[in-house]
Amino acid sequence: MFSCEVCSNNYMSFKALRQHAREKHPEEVVSRPEKKFKCSECEKQYNNKQSFSRHENREHNVKIVKLNQFYRCALCDYKHYDKNSVRSHISLLHDISVASETKTFQCKEDFLEWRNYEEKINKCKFIATGGSHKNQKIQSQTLVCHRSQYYEPKGKSQRSLKLQGTCKIQAFCPAEIKYKVTDGIYCVKYVKNHTHKLELEHLTLTSKERANIASKIAVGISFDRILDDVRESFYQGEELERLHLLTRKDLLNIERSFNLRGHQQRHSNDALSIESWIREEFNHNSSPSVLFYKPQGQKCMDFPQLSEQDFALILMNQAQSEILQKYSATICIDSTHGLNQYDFQLITILVIDDFHQGFPCTFLISNRTDSIISRILFLKIKERIGDLAVENFMSDMDESFFNGFKANYAVPKRRLYCSWYVDRAWRKNLSKVNSKEKQAHVYKVLRTLLEETDGNVFSALLTEAISAFVNDKDTIEFGKYFMQNYTNNVESWAFCYRLYAGVNTNMHLERMHRTLKEIYCNKKKVKRLDHMLFILQKFVRDRLFDQLITQHKGKLTSKIKDLRQRHTASLQLDDTLIIEYDGGWICPSSKQSETYFIERHKEICGCHLRCNICNHCIHNFVCTCIDNAIQWNMCKHIHLLCRSKYILKVDSLEAIGTNTCENALGLEKIVLAELTQKTASVQENLDEVRKNLLDSFKEIIDNADAEQLQFLTSNLKTLKSTVDILKKKDTVFLENDNKLEEDKLRKEPSNKQMEPQRRLFSTKKKTQRKKESISKPSSEEKNKISLNMLLKCNE
Repeated sequence: MFSCEVCSNNYMSFKALRQHAREKHPEEVVSRPEKKFKCSECEKQYNNKQSFSRHENREHNVKIVKLNQFYRCALCDYKHYDKNSVRSHISLLHDISVASETKTFQCKEDFLEWRNYEEKINKCKFIATGGSHKNQKIQSQTLVCHRSQYYEPKGKSQRSLKLQGTCKIQAFCPAEIKYKVTDGIYCVKYVKNHTHKLELEHLTLTSKERANIASKIAVGISFDRILDDVRESFYQGEELERLHLLTRKDLLNIERSFNLRGHQQRHSNDALSIESWIREEFNHNSSPSVLFYKPQGQKCMDFPQLSEQDFALILMNQAQSEILQKYSATICIDSTHGLNQYDFQLITILVIDDFHQGFPCTFLISNRTDSIISRILFLKIKERIGDLAVENFMSDMDESFFNGFKANYAVPKRRLYCSWYVDRAWRKNLSKVNSKEKQAHVYKVLRTLLEETDGNVFSALLTEAISAFVNDKDTIEFGKYFMQNYTNNVESWAFCYRLYAGVNTNMHLERMHRTLKEIYCNKKKVKRLDHMLFILQKFVRDRLFDQLITQHKGKLTSKIKDLRQRHTASLQLDDTLIIEYDGGWICPSSKQSETYFIERHKEICGCHLRCNICNHCIHNFVCTCIDNAIQWNMCKHIHLLCRSKYILKVDSLEAIGTNTCENALGLEKIVLAELTQKTASVQENLDEVRKNLLDSFKEIIDNADAEQLQFLTSNLKTLKSTVDILKKKDTVFLENDNKLEEDKLRKEPSNKQMEPQRRLFSTKKKTQRKKESISKPSSEEKNKISLNMLLKCNE
């Protein structure tokens, strides 16, 4: 832009300004403004630096070179902008040959094989710094040593440099490969010698090694097994190679670069990856697994009580919903943490199946565990499957989950606290009792209250316990705590109000959460939320297969193990001591002066928790002992009764109803439909599948912007590599495992623990102080405590 100094008019060119001055200001002399760049030798001026540099190069033979464009000798401080001059310097002053060898190869495969061999023996790698030059007949390219020249950081220096440092030597390495391709024949000029140490730590895995490792990962071989195979392949006397330095980080990089975790990671941003999976669920499934999704950073119009930073994701597939409807009599709900880096809680709804095993039916991932998110959870479940016939609702002592349930469903018959949570709360608050001896006594009184199965006796014991706590100065604080938190909700924690409920603790959920963390997460916190979703889906899939295995082959569950142990224990009892009384039977206790009453519950039952020797199931009889009434086991007293003369022996299992088989078949169809849903498309015609894929890709490409096209291009490279790897996966074979000696296998059990190391110990006898431990009371102690408290009530 050129401006008139007289009238301040602006003009695009100096010619226009001069024409204006001649017409409007003839008395003024207009001179051309001085340009930015002026030659010091011929005084020519230029407006841009590129033109000025071109002038200096052509007219005065002056070359301006940046610092990192100099070629510096690696053995001294000599540097020059021409690499041929540096090569001559290395040859003359340092006596290192930089002469090139000429080689000819008839095909590309021969050239690549020779190149890989040279890189292997010289512990180097040749890379291209630019594209190849092509004309009508000849293609040429130059490959240089990957350690040559300078390290240029591309980021903002937020990360420290790796421990071994950069692979660049900050100088010029003369080794290079120049080749020309004419009619498929490779003519090569090769400079072999390097001017730096040949170090393994600066090498990368070759393409062939990476492809071989990727093929093993693709077929599901574990990282530990791959590392074992690589390290066992190194023999004494063999030269160490880069492959022998393989680490788990290398395997993760290969897995990511070949896109082998695409089924669980769709994008580097896990928020976008989750939304991609959710969109696919809604677009391709008539009954999607996602019941509700509220991402962070967005407001929810349906539930305005959720803030923008809240996150919520509710998951339940079709098979889970059917199982929830079928076994909704008992619902357990609990939350756990530590499964992701965002501190989101995993809330699980679990039911008890016919084998008395827990099955997870609904997952909620959220940063909230209050009543608001609980209402949304049960509202979405009700919208999917309707009403539930719930008899027992078990959770922790917080009312958030139960309030959310009551807001959508009828109040169940029993609202139960998990006994483990109650016991933990009591132990935690025993510090309110001043004396250590009284802490142990108070805890035994509490356990006696908790485990009392007679309602009238429990009421009397509760009144006496509260009176004793409040009237003692050492226990008054604990008495106030107990009255405030446990006297108005005895139906939720006392055993006498949960007789024959079939559930006492949330141990099914605790066991499930522990399995998730220790087996499926390998005792590690999962950083990405989409990986956590994949783990949950895999866990549900395995539990569905467990259902099928149990239906067809049977399964030795913990309840069946307990049932067999009780039968073995009953063999030590005398069946002649059983007395028939008032429509039932009285059986004496084996360890104390107490009797239990057994009565028939169901004549015919088709459940699977049966004793094959007694030929009766867990539902045929009920006993007043805690093992049956609370723990819901087929106790030894029932086994003893079944073996006695009072019970008619059933010679066959034909009495089992056929309704159970029909229910099992119906559930099996639902489970199979869910498990085969994702693989149904495999049976379609391949041509139709290819056509659908082409149409889908065309639609994506036509509607993509520049950023999306760049993302597609980068992923297409890994997709091609992954397909090539999957083609070769059938050729991957594992080496045979090293086997232990047969005699050692016969002598030692498979679960034998390691022997402890021998340690020194003191031989001086020390006075041992008797510690008053907090322990559960025995049966004799409970009877003694109950008797003393009842006597005080009657005084």
